[in-house]
Amino acid sequence: MSTKIASTRVRLPPEQRAAEIVRAAKQIARDEGLGALAVRPIAALAQVTPGLVTHYFSLDELIAKAYTALASEEYDEMTKAFENLPGPVEKLDAVLESSLSEEYAAVTFVWVESWAVARRNPHLKSALREQAGVWHRLVRDIIEEGMSLLEFHVESADETAWQLLALIDGTSAHASMREVDDPLTESTLRRSAAAILGRFESPNLRVANAAQT
Repeated sequence: MSTKIASTRVRLPPEQRAAEIVRAAKQIARDEGLGALAVRPIAALAQVTPGLVTHYFSLDELIAKAYTALASEEYDEMTKAFENLPGPVEKLDAVLESSLSEEYAAVTFVWVESWAVARRNPHLKSALREQAGVWHRLVRDIIEEGMSLLEFHVESADETAWQLLALIDGTSAHASMREVDDPLTESTLRRSAAAILGRFESPNLRVANAAQT
């Protein structure tokens, strides 16, 4: 089990205590998956009683909050990386690359697992829809920027964003289940994305961008 969040138990304001419980749930979810989330392990990691955990949240709520915290963390890191990228091709390339990186492998497993868990957890189902909307808007805005610069050639940025997310999600889900890394996976993902975006002059986003610089 990972290092405990607090070394000593102290009285905290309700908002801070609730935040520590959510952080404990997020850490367990990242380390062991959503299926490992239960009241007692969360309480032990947060160094509170099980009764205090259920005083703040139901287990279903904590599962949803742990998922949202992980997804939001990934989103924040991605948008921060955009600050150093010059244009839409580079931004979309970063999204594609991160979806298959080892750094986000744990998050990918949680995300795949969440699809099944959400069937019996309405809080998680709502969180999944919210995060899907957040990522859709991010990708849609990149596509619209690319369309304005004549980098991407599509009829609808909104529809294309959903299509790209389906491509990324499906590829990431398959890649997360493989024991051996397939070097063709990343290339195939980029080539498919480039075709969806109408970049037929080069089937690879990264190669196409390099040729223009």
